[in-house]
Amino acid sequence: MGIVMNTAYLIMQEGLRRPFHGKILQMGKQDVYLSLEGLQQLAKHLSYPLKKLMDKEILLNQKDWAAPMKMISDTTFFRALGFSEVFSMDYSASEGADYIWDINNLVPGEHHEEYDVVFDGGTAEHVFSIPNFLLNVCLMASIMGRVIHDSPSSAVIDHGFYSIQPTLYNDFYQANNFEINTITVTKLEKERMLSHTAENLPYTPGMYDLHKTFVLDGKLYGTFCVATKRSEFKAMINPQQSLWARLVGKVS
Repeated sequence: MGIVMNTAYLIMQEGLRRPFHGKILQMGKQDVYLSLEGLQQLAKHLSYPLKKLMDKEILLNQKDWAAPMKMISDTTFFRALGFSEVFSMDYSASEGADYIWDINNLVPGEHHEEYDVVFDGGTAEHVFSIPNFLLNVCLMASIMGRVIHDSPSSAVIDHGFYSIQPTLYNDFYQANNFEINTITVTKLEKERMLSHTAENLPYTPGMYDLHKTFVLDGKLYGTFCVATKRSEFKAMINPQQSLWARLVGKVS
């Protein structure tokens, strides 16, 4: 789980659309592949108003591999973007998450409607029960809070249980009365992992239907999604894949 330059770029674009504030919960504690200088340069490029941090709030990732590059911590990254409180939830305590929970199971009621943003930076594909994962993030987002996903969609064999497709987020959030703010398909080449120069393609339902693309070009594709919770979430509605609705529509 980690936030590369292009992910930071997309998150900051969302923050420009609607400024971040309040509490954010990370699903899995994130590594941020940015130095403070790199973050500041990206913010300048986007004209993003970073929050001025006190010296004690500027923390570095303490992992050995991150030290030579002086990568900032997840807390520093999200506080700089405007959040006042940064939390994380993980299955294991090994990376210092604030809450230890198996997200395959329903989260305790104390976390329901608590967070202004729930951020999934590459956790969903590692959770066996994807429906329970989506149910939990919906429950934990506050009303008018946002859920942000950044998930691999292809070319990462055995990285997780699943490769997440954009149709999953599109169809699920449509069915459950969320406003879909953006779904972006990211085509990322290895040499661009630490750059914001990835090719970001606006997602339109149907653009990857079976008759259009069967074998992609071998590059790493990902799905970035932002959805806003419009009302109280009472019960999860299982979506039908919109691909088949479109095909039936063409036949009828």
